[in-house]
Amino acid sequence: MADNPWAVAGADLPDPEDCDVIDAGADIIELDRRRNEPFDRLPTKKTGFFESQPPLKSVYHTERAETARQRAAIEASDELAEARQTLVSAGLKRVNPAYADVADHNAMTLAYALRYAECGLHVIDAHAIDPKTGSGTGKAFDGKSTAKIPRGAKWQERATNDRNEIIHFWTGDGEYPESSDGEVYPYARVSAPRNVSITFPEGDEVWALDIDGDEGKANLASLEAEHGALPKTAKSISGSGGWHMLFRSERQHFNTASQVAPNIDVRGQGGQIIAAPSVAETGNYYQWEEGCAPWDCGIAHAPEWLDKLVAEASNKSDEGKKTKATPKSKRIGARNEQRGTQGFENILLDIGDHKDGRGFDGPIWRALCSWFGTYGANANASEMIEIVRGAILGAECKDDRAETRYATDDYLLGQTEKAREFVSEHADGFEPPKDWLPSAYKLKGDSIVIRGDDGDKPTPLCQAFDVVGRASTVSGDAGAGRIIHFQNENGVEVEMTLHMADLIRDGGGGVLEALADAGMTLYAGSKTSRDAILNLFRQITPQRHIPTVPRPGWVHDRGGAIDGFLCPTGDYIPASAGTPYRLSSAATVKDRQAMGTLDGWRDAANAAFTNVGNLPPNFFWVIGLAGAFAGPLLALADMDGCGFNLSGDSSRGKSMALMMGSTAWTTPRDKKGVFFGLSGTANAVELLAAIGSESFLALDEIGRMQRPEDLAPLLFGLSSGSGKSRMGGRNVSAGLAEEAEFKVFAMMSNERSLRTVIKGAKADYKTGISARFPDLDVTAGARVSAETIRRMEAVTANFGHAGPEFVRWLIENNWHKRGNVLRAMIDKAAKLLAGENANPAQSRAAKVFALVRVAGKLACRAGLLPDANKVTAAVQRAWDTFKASDEGRATEGETSLLDGFKSWLARNMGSKVIPASEWEDGNRSEVVGWYTDDIIILDWHAIENVNVLGLSGTRTGLVTALKESGALILSGKNRNHKTLPAEVGGGEAKNIRVDRGALGFPAQAKTAFERRGGGR
Repeated sequence: MADNPWAVAGADLPDPEDCDVIDAGADIIELDRRRNEPFDRLPTKKTGFFESQPPLKSVYHTERAETARQRAAIEASDELAEARQTLVSAGLKRVNPAYADVADHNAMTLAYALRYAECGLHVIDAHAIDPKTGSGTGKAFDGKSTAKIPRGAKWQERATNDRNEIIHFWTGDGEYPESSDGEVYPYARVSAPRNVSITFPEGDEVWALDIDGDEGKANLASLEAEHGALPKTAKSISGSGGWHMLFRSERQHFNTASQVAPNIDVRGQGGQIIAAPSVAETGNYYQWEEGCAPWDCGIAHAPEWLDKLVAEASNKSDEGKKTKATPKSKRIGARNEQRGTQGFENILLDIGDHKDGRGFDGPIWRALCSWFGTYGANANASEMIEIVRGAILGAECKDDRAETRYATDDYLLGQTEKAREFVSEHADGFEPPKDWLPSAYKLKGDSIVIRGDDGDKPTPLCQAFDVVGRASTVSGDAGAGRIIHFQNENGVEVEMTLHMADLIRDGGGGVLEALADAGMTLYAGSKTSRDAILNLFRQITPQRHIPTVPRPGWVHDRGGAIDGFLCPTGDYIPASAGTPYRLSSAATVKDRQAMGTLDGWRDAANAAFTNVGNLPPNFFWVIGLAGAFAGPLLALADMDGCGFNLSGDSSRGKSMALMMGSTAWTTPRDKKGVFFGLSGTANAVELLAAIGSESFLALDEIGRMQRPEDLAPLLFGLSSGSGKSRMGGRNVSAGLAEEAEFKVFAMMSNERSLRTVIKGAKADYKTGISARFPDLDVTAGARVSAETIRRMEAVTANFGHAGPEFVRWLIENNWHKRGNVLRAMIDKAAKLLAGENANPAQSRAAKVFALVRVAGKLACRAGLLPDANKVTAAVQRAWDTFKASDEGRATEGETSLLDGFKSWLARNMGSKVIPASEWEDGNRSEVVGWYTDDIIILDWHAIENVNVLGLSGTRTGLVTALKESGALILSGKNRNHKTLPAEVGGGEAKNIRVDRGALGFPAQAKTAFERRGGGR
């Protein structure tokens, strides 16, 4: 790397004023113009060697190229640094660091490609300009060179938003797929010039309007004058000066040319556009219009008038007349692999005359109803019709009726309208009483009664209710229950899941008490009537199975793919067509209704970002707001539960921070949503964690716990995502036993720090707590105006909108499929905060801050928070505050070394620390010690550098930490021993010895290695 000035200098161009430049006179400029060569060339060092100067036709060493590089340094600064390093690692070298060349361009296009992928767009590398000839490196269909097509065959299938695959496009070796003429070509070298292409794969809802020249712009203006202005959306200025405008649509749009209007083309499914910062044959660089990059304004949904025009254009175009069906052999071959999926896609697999098929009429009808049942009776049906048509044409059929009847417009349109009407009439989702009411019972007025014997008068049991369906887990093998709905005595609509495991218990497992508490009218004056009510619920026979989930958050099909997201209110946000999921009533917040508007919440959030005089905003308010969006990222990024504790004097705004975070999802009323004033037990908090899983959990005044000595194990439980098995009663059947599993981002508050509360309770405080739930002292918070507080408090009247909107944005931009990208972003942000050489405790703590930083920045991209720079500043201020605290300093000291050593030991007992009985079994160079049932022996010289233990620090610090913990076994007054114990052969060899029990590794509490039989 030392001989690579591009990497060493950070790829900065030298100042032209520091260079001896070639005199480019008027004659040279005129000659360049005549040759169609760049005439805005940048200066270069004077040299007698042609190879040391950029070729005269290079478009990469021009003023236009330098402007593009300056834009890239602003728009994709983080990605640009990563792209440069990635390309250098792959062997890319700059020919001469004194001028810009293809290396600079490839770094830019890779950086933007990674940025596009973060926005959910599919990209691939494209041909660019040969700097020696000034021509495109790709061959178009007419035989001419071009820089407007992707590299390699089958690019439509290869385009992706996976960052690893994208990096492979720019750096990879190997071969492209076989081309249409049977040729197989090797990957382009890393030094080959590359543009970047945004593609629109089959099934993608994003497409582009391609406006070409002045005529195209004039025709677009005429359309807007007739139909209405287009919404602000991602808008690119092409190399020829035209426009590319990105839109979303529920319809499937295809490539068309001048069908919408002359010089207005469509780039839809199977199509692509060249995107910034690519270079055109003209020497101009593609760029996003100011404020209209995808990460600035997002991609708008096309207005109905434009959507309709483009759909009609697709029908007029040869490319849009037919939907290419999947070959029967492939579809049938994939059928068995996919049969386990849920809902719409699963029903499609039943279409046809194959062995497991169910014909055509029935499955088609059920598929249509499933679609409208998921997206609503008024949902656009064009996409669904084409998907169903494709399934019909791809299905096995004994005759020609698939083509002649079922795939026709007459049949599909007619059945679609009938299904729409049916779903609309049954929108409440209740099953007819005749289908579920046991024969011994009947509806009489507003009550359910049990028939009397021999003409006896019927006995009323309870108020009338409706049945939604039968509940169970997604796999259908646990969590059985009955979902009922009623209007309680206060006129409130209540839905509850009655679990069979409760109903079969003596007395009903608390079911009747729960119904009474919810306001149902029960006529249970005697044991006989109570038993009759319970028998009613036990004998209900719903016809419809509804997958029921024990906690909010992302829900997955049996194959692990994300189907959607369940909010803590029980609202379901689908990510794919299929059966909607339900949230267990035990994990649903009590107040399910949103209030006010999203705009009202945004305005209140904006107030929290307002500067106080010349000071930045109170950082902990911004942390609370950004943290509101951290929950959905936890599972996607595969992180453990975590959060913050806000400590400091009262009346500093701690509760305000918690309240603002909670209102993104629910009401801020205590115990009605995800905001809880804490005064209960550890058991109670575990139940609250299940309610706030993968959204947000606010625990106010955590020091009021009944048993503060339980706080430390409780926090570790919140981080691990599981409660204790002692939870029983209704909670077991409600999906909260083994089942007490959650991923929680928790914001807590207390006047004292967690460390102070735990130590004050005479309990054991461990540094791992600070690494999982860093403490932030907010005492120095600024006082703000009454007007600012009034605006912020408006969140109490505008809640329940922002969190679900964020999830919808994540899904629309495919973030739910890109957990690896999120992990990389969080890891990168954590390293920026803690540094590359941070110890494990610091690195872990930094990830909590990094999670909030990434969540806040994504929320800004989604238009929910106003200022990504202030999010970054607030996180940095929070990190600095934490680092200056006792808890932060603990992550730097010997306590941190001890915690890190324990973690390393738990992972390496059996591999790098082996049983003493195996000390003679060959020469293991990686072994650093041995263990018996009572002690651990570490080779003094092997741990001279504690990096071998995954630690940052010194051996002296580790030994000191072990001594202070009482785990170090001394040799007289010496910390080390000069001879090995007999169990490992004795002999002279300096070592330290650690008491397993004192360290927390007693023989009876075996490591995972020992439990597998590794210890002897």
